[in-house]
Amino acid sequence: MKCINPPGEAKFDGEIVRMLYEYKGVPYNVIPGFPEYPSVEEMLDMFVVGFEPKGWKVFEGRFQEHGWWDCKETEPELWGTYRRYETGTNRGRNAGGFVGTEGDHLPGFYTPTKKIEIWSTVIESFHPEGEWNLPTYREPPHSPTSDPEMYAEYPFIITTGRRIPVYFHSEHRQLLWCRERWPVPRVEINPDDAASCGIEQGDWVWIETPYGKIREVADLYYGIRPGVINCEHQWWSPEFKQSGSGHELCAVNHLIDNWARDPHCGASNLRAYLGKIYKATPENSPFGNPVPCDHDGVEIIHSPDDPRLKEWVPTYEGRE
Repeated sequence: MKCINPPGEAKFDGEIVRMLYEYKGVPYNVIPGFPEYPSVEEMLDMFVVGFEPKGWKVFEGRFQEHGWWDCKETEPELWGTYRRYETGTNRGRNAGGFVGTEGDHLPGFYTPTKKIEIWSTVIESFHPEGEWNLPTYREPPHSPTSDPEMYAEYPFIITTGRRIPVYFHSEHRQLLWCRERWPVPRVEINPDDAASCGIEQGDWVWIETPYGKIREVADLYYGIRPGVINCEHQWWSPEFKQSGSGHELCAVNHLIDNWARDPHCGASNLRAYLGKIYKATPENSPFGNPVPCDHDGVEIIHSPDDPRLKEWVPTYEGRE
């Protein structure tokens, strides 16, 4: 049921997590009746056990034949309400996102107190002194305040994760209609900053940190605060057949400090980190080309009239 073949050596999320558990010698699964280190097929069986005890293949076959189930018929007593905290379904099977848990089906939320917690009683068990139990602000590890030495060399604050109406996260760069409308990643920059850096609208620019550098196209916008640039994230080039599809050319994840992490969940610092921006030129670009290229010097698709886009036109029945 895949929309596209996964690029490179991409794996199913659950398989990656299982591999980490196996590497550490810790059981991935503690559900009775399933192996400690399940295969992808066995994982899928675990995921649908609450809907189809016979396993994923039966579930998939029924879905392919009949489509989506009718909630009015399967759960008539719950139909029409979104107040799941009142019905007990918040604490039902697979409660809290933990596959295979039965839950107690009591009203409330999946917290020890059954309430929405401002003071986290879970974190309280790890930090009884209370330092982390409330939402707490900490200065980013690399900022003008916390790292002035880095700021002297990298004077722009980079923010990422910008949402645009054409794409969804890393999806749809391989769709003709999307790439025609929005063919390249853009970085928003205040026009005054752009002028001081010698950057004009539509220029390819380098965005650089101590950890890597990428290229995006400058989009001048007075709505961006001076000293800040706003990058698009998760770009790749499906027109490239090389491993990774060129994600290292434009994807902002190559700019971050992998060790500047949240102390609890380990997430990287993906906002408000320091960098610099400058115009991409033939002199400072691989293959003498400001446009990002693959290993052989072939440019990415960067204009809506690129003839390679026509190769992506789908063939429908009756329209061969």
